[in-house]
Amino acid sequence: MELLHCESQKHNAKHKKKRLTQDQLRLLEKSFHYEKKLEPQRKLQLARELGLPPRQIAIWYQNKRARWKTQSLEHDYNALQLGLETALAEKRRLEKDVERLRQELDKAQEMLNMTLSGSRF
Repeated sequence: MELLHCESQKHNAKHKKKRLTQDQLRLLEKSFHYEKKLEPQRKLQLARELGLPPRQIAIWYQNKRARWKTQSLEHDYNALQLGLETALAEKRRLEKDVERLRQELDKAQEMLNMTLSGSRF
């Protein structure tokens, strides 16, 4: 039983993920700002500069791209929602204008009819 426990601990220690330092994160963020896709050569360069395994760099980029895409979709949705609300407000304003103009037209037609019918007599 103890042998299994030791093997399990070795496995966990081997695959334990290291947290990135603020400097590492800052460099990765800066790099991501300029290029959303990670070329193999750039991945190796970042890995050397940061002292991290290339796989960890690749996974960080993959996760960052997924978060970035979600944020972009949320931003686009919010912009569309704002545009829709603006268009609906404009539509309501125009509908009020149309109703006001119809009332004015009805009054003008009523006055014209009264004038025409008064001049016939």
